[in-house]
Formats: sequence, C-alpha cells, structure tokens
Amino acid sequence: QIERLQEQRRTIALLKREQLDPDLPVRFARAAKALIGNAYDTLPVRSGDRDALLIAGHLYTEEDIVELERTVSALGEKGLIEDLHDIQTMFDELPPDATDADIDRVIDAAMEMLDPVIDCFDPANWDSELNPQAELYIDELIRAGLNEAQARAQTQLEETLEARILAKRGAASISSSQDA
Repeated sequence: QIERLQEQRRTIALLKREQLDPDLPVRFARAAKALIGNAYDTLPVRSGDRDALLIAGHLYTEEDIVELERTVSALGEKGLIEDLHDIQTMFDELPPDATDADIDRVIDAAMEMLDPVIDCFDPANWDSELNPQAELYIDELIRAGLNEAQARAQTQLEETLEARILAKRGAASISSSQDA
C-alpha cells in the first residue's frame, strides 16, 4: 500500500510540474496539452468537448495512445500545431447557414495540414471501433453545441480523414503485392 501511495504522489507531482489535466491519464494528458495547450484555461470550450476528451482519455487503447503521441509529435516537428489552431478557429467560426463551399474550404485546409502526417495514423486503429457505444457517446458529446454547418463539417472531416487513412492500407497492400 505504501508503494501504491508513493506512486500516486509521484504522479500528482508530475501532473503539477507539467501542468497536465489531472482528470486524464498522463500520456493522454501530455498529448492533449501539446495539441490544445492551455486552451481550456484561456478559451471558451464547449462542455461536450471537455466531456468527450475525458471519456476518450480513459477509453483509448495502448495502440490509440501510441498513434496519438506519434501524430502529435509529427505535428510539432513539422510546425503544424499553430495551423491546427487556425483550422479550429475556421471551424468554430462557421455560421449555421454556411454553404457547402465554406465547409469544403475548412475540410480542404484541415486535410492539407494533415497530409504531411497522414503516415502517423495506423489504419488498424481506424478500421475497428474501440467500443461502439462509447464511440457513439463521444460523437454525441462532440456534436453537442455545434451548429448545423459545424456538425456537417465534423462529419465530412471524419469521413474524409478515415477514407484517406484506410486508403493508405490499400496502397500499402498493392505495393506489397507488386514487390512479391
């Protein structure tokens, strides 16, 4: 019991030192902080976003966390974190009556920013659902508070990103069969 308490004390000290969200597992909290910085302290954030982050943080598998860490690291190395924030701002500013062209501009900008790191995503993580009920709940939380155009953009971005990631698997298997 003393060892367990000492480990908890070390974890609390680490969370304080790195200013990580104490409600999230440490590795997930580090990745979230790298992506969003201290946005929860400085920006108005929809409660659904916070709730989705908390649930995802506790449901992500080891493979999911490795993928997240790899992607966050690549975004940082390529100087794309600020671009990510700019695209989030574009998304947040979509009015309810945004046109399809407006939504397409946001999706195109997001995919252009993600293209240099698309190899960081593991198609196996995108081809299977971690927990269908949990994914539906997380999806519902993310969409809570979105206007109609933002919800359409969210769906379109998820579908486009997943298709691009899964296409990578198809390209890899074609390449492997040609090599054989």
